[in-house]
Amino acid sequence: SIFAQVYNGLDIFILGIFRPIQEVGYFTIARRVISSFIFFIIFLTNAVLPKLSCEFVNNLELFRATTKRFLKLVALLAVFLIVPSVILSEKIVMLTVGASYLPAVLPLNIMMIGLVFVLFNLPYSTGLIACGREKDVMVQTAASAVLSLLLNFIIMPIYGIIGASVSFTIVEIFAFAWIFWIYEKKIRHAAANKTGGQ
Repeated sequence: SIFAQVYNGLDIFILGIFRPIQEVGYFTIARRVISSFIFFIIFLTNAVLPKLSCEFVNNLELFRATTKRFLKLVALLAVFLIVPSVILSEKIVMLTVGASYLPAVLPLNIMMIGLVFVLFNLPYSTGLIACGREKDVMVQTAASAVLSLLLNFIIMPIYGIIGASVSFTIVEIFAFAWIFWIYEKKIRHAAANKTGGQ
């Protein structure tokens, strides 16, 4: 959680070091919208985690089926929640904070791409935690935090809020790729061993 907060919160602080306060305000609006989506997603994950833990111990077929259903759910969320939010982002910004914050729309839409990778990360990271692989998730999150800090210090001074948004998206693609690789390597191997031993 601490590492996740590093790359989910320090970007605003780092942006403030290099860019004018007005630009920080635009980015903060985009960041808050993304954080609201992430809060909802974490709530969803906490609901699925106990079921996955129980199924990994007792019934691997059910574990696999639940993971597939979780993947279908996040795909539906991506299509019916994120896509409309991108299409209506300008109207959402105008209705919530006013036309003066319209420069927040482009960074918000860039970060929505990263949010898709957050969504698809969840079934795999939750599966790893359910199987007692919390350390693998922690290492991935720590590596993502380090990458986020490096990218922010390199990109933000030049590209400002666009750089901050691109940095977020790159980090989430990296996080998804890492967690998917670990899941394939560790969970499928563990499942194969359990099935072979039964």
